[in-house]
Amino acid sequence: MHRTAVSAVFLAMSFGGSGLMTQEMSFATEVPSMRIEQTLEVRDDTCLGTLALKDIDGTGERLLCTTSTAHTGAHFTGGSARPFAFRKSYDPKLYEVTNLCLNGGCTYAPETDVLWERRLDTGINYGLYRYADFSRFLQPVFEVSRSAWTYRYTGPDAERVLFGVGGYGVSQNGRWVGAEVRDKGVVRISSDSGIVRRVGPLVHRYGRGYDPQFQIAVQNDGSRLYLGGGNVTPTILAIDETCGDLVVGGLASNDPFPNGVAPCDTDVLSFVPTLPTYRYTHHPRFDQDTNTLFLLVRSIAGVDFLVEKRLSERSEAKMGYIALGDSFTSGEGEDDDGRYLPGTNTPENRCHVSNRSYPFLLIQSPLPMQSVACSGATTAEVLGGTIDRPAQLSAVRALQPDVVTTSIGGNDLDLVGKLAACAGPGTCVWARPSHRILTAREARMLYDRLVDVFTEIRAAAPLARHFAVGYPVAIDPLGECDPLTRLLLNADERRYLYESQRLLNTVISSAAQRASISYVDVSRAYHQQALCSGAHTPAMNGLRLGNDFAPIPGLSHLRLIGSESFHPTPHGHALVAPFVDAALSGEVVKECEGLSCEEPFSEEDDYWGELREDVLVYRLDRLEKHQEGVEIDASGYFAAGSMVDATLYSHEVSLGAKVVSREGG
Repeated sequence: MHRTAVSAVFLAMSFGGSGLMTQEMSFATEVPSMRIEQTLEVRDDTCLGTLALKDIDGTGERLLCTTSTAHTGAHFTGGSARPFAFRKSYDPKLYEVTNLCLNGGCTYAPETDVLWERRLDTGINYGLYRYADFSRFLQPVFEVSRSAWTYRYTGPDAERVLFGVGGYGVSQNGRWVGAEVRDKGVVRISSDSGIVRRVGPLVHRYGRGYDPQFQIAVQNDGSRLYLGGGNVTPTILAIDETCGDLVVGGLASNDPFPNGVAPCDTDVLSFVPTLPTYRYTHHPRFDQDTNTLFLLVRSIAGVDFLVEKRLSERSEAKMGYIALGDSFTSGEGEDDDGRYLPGTNTPENRCHVSNRSYPFLLIQSPLPMQSVACSGATTAEVLGGTIDRPAQLSAVRALQPDVVTTSIGGNDLDLVGKLAACAGPGTCVWARPSHRILTAREARMLYDRLVDVFTEIRAAAPLARHFAVGYPVAIDPLGECDPLTRLLLNADERRYLYESQRLLNTVISSAAQRASISYVDVSRAYHQQALCSGAHTPAMNGLRLGNDFAPIPGLSHLRLIGSESFHPTPHGHALVAPFVDAALSGEVVKECEGLSCEEPFSEEDDYWGELREDVLVYRLDRLEKHQEGVEIDASGYFAAGSMVDATLYSHEVSLGAKVVSREGG
């Protein structure tokens, strides 16, 4: 068999500097879609790039693990023996980076300007950390003790993406990361969006004398991931957006994939009978141009063999449907915690994504789907995310689905929180005539936010069909309630919930029209099965005891109400699903007939009162708070330098008079 020039060029690029060469015709055997050649040199390093001697300013020549770019001189470190060095594009010299990559190694991806660091956190557990815009925050420092310039990283703290990482690998273009999480499974991470997808369950056990030592490679398009290394079964995972599940808030345990989630296809490599003395594989690398996996196979005799495996072409998979939203979409209100997707019902993550929420129940439009909705989400978290979770928008941008539904706004008005505050004796402040105007003003402020959210989502996936889903009216304000609900929510408070949800739907509908996306009206989905309707299987939970809300003002430590309160039951989601299904299919559901369609109150009844122009109501989002307080942009409401009276209405506390800045803040 004749070795091609392509193979020789690849070896010079991939393994150059290590002395690795192929021995012409010494051992060459054809197996189906695989070629194996014996090598002269054995690689005992951990570098997945190219080993080369490089001169570091002030240090001298060192054997470094380099990338294909001239920007960086090393991306793995073993302490002082192999420092982490970096070269910026405008500088001919390499300088050591002295305050990073000290105990676990790191990988720099120049195409994305992201540094991934495997850092020892506690005991034997390593975390995987992400430094965005890495080169921007490298500052030169002159160290007098060694009379040399070095770099120091001066940027923000890195984001810890995973905890308990056994091994990881970064694609050559830096867009994808594959990682094995100790005793929990295998994940793929999008460097652009931060989305973590679990692509394989637990594959190897630790603590049994055969601890795995992973080496991982990822294809540039993220469609394949290779697992290899000591005590690791050599496996190729074929990944698309329909297999595996999204990780929200971290992997809590090695939970099996839930019903309806397909595992990613796997191909376990076997080198028998060609290499019956196979021991382990190492130094894997995908070649995007030839669609080939290259790796070295170590025999029991300590000889390395180069393996080339041609991969079949894969059609690019595309996500069909992504659901964005808050608890009314995620499925908060479940009566069976086993229905929550893995990782969404932990102390660190309470997104509560149920596989019985309406996005999972669509029948007419059975598209491959993902729900990235999260209990408690606001418009700010849809666009900007939190420290613990990426923005929901990032899933749309990364996956480019055919259909997107967004149901958001209820937490911006804090309707569930206000209703929980009303669950007690007397009429709560929000339902009183003097204070109802505050909710109306919040709703008016929400309109502009929703227009921005819907516009941003539509721009993130311009070829998708976009739908804004409203909220089902959850209560019959004139119906018969169960004794507990009737005791805790009087007639005024029940009407407040009814009118608030109608108002919110009006704002969502108007914002959707302004942003040129379709509105799905689900307001009557609970018709005759809402709370206080007397139905045997209500679509809405009443008050449920728990430890999430404190109903008594001034006693915040006395948490008596569960977060499932005043949220849809699984039956409620089943009632909403046909409305969304019909909208996606271009149909309309006829939800009521005759007298049952009439509103319980006269349209002439001005429930919300007159909106005064000298009052601004602003809901404080938790993402905007900091130790010094919060600054509110009130441009267009108050004159610069004027005095305003500020009142915290949730507890009716006067904050005193404040001076308005020139910008209206």
